[in-house]
Amino acid sequence: MSTDESTTEPTSPSSGDSPTETETTDRQTTGERTGTTDERTTDAPSYDTDLVEVGASVLEAATAERPAIIELTVTNHHDIEVPIVPGERSGGPLENLPRFEGSAGEIQPFPREPKHVEFYQGALPEEPTQGCWRWPTDVTVAVEDRPFEVWIEPDGTYRIQHQLYHASDLDCFPNGTYTVDASLKLAEWMESLKLDSKLSLEYLLTAKKERLNISVEQINS
Repeated sequence: MSTDESTTEPTSPSSGDSPTETETTDRQTTGERTGTTDERTTDAPSYDTDLVEVGASVLEAATAERPAIIELTVTNHHDIEVPIVPGERSGGPLENLPRFEGSAGEIQPFPREPKHVEFYQGALPEEPTQGCWRWPTDVTVAVEDRPFEVWIEPDGTYRIQHQLYHASDLDCFPNGTYTVDASLKLAEWMESLKLDSKLSLEYLLTAKKERLNISVEQINS
């Protein structure tokens, strides 16, 4: 469990043994197993981080109706199904991201369709404030207090979208570069507790005249 400037509190994990199927845009599916035990971890295969490709893009610019939206992707180039799980944080893969930080301020991502993250107190704004979508200062965000894996089919892609909120009282998205680190492990969540190796990621969000671009650097460790 982690805490940002707004308070983050744990909630009890969901239970159940059936995967939740999430359709991706390339007609592949990812299955999320939320059971606390899984017999397949007994003989877990090894996976190659070089056969996992990550990506990032800005899907939509901010408008008067909605914040800017980014999409983060993980593509499996193995010839078998591969699990991914957060390397260090609770929630789903790339779901519970910390803030993008830069010399000009901070930007708070929040999943567009959260599964394991929710507002314990407060809510997202329904309209811009002082010209942009700003992160509320009086919210409490709760994250289920364990990581959840997602399974990616061969040549399938896991996708997650985040809305972006300005997290300071400064002008909206001042020009500059904002970065955030994240990590993944190629394992089921119980098996991941035994692994030291992880896929380290650095996302770079660049703002120039309120236009956003995002890229990601993959570091195998």
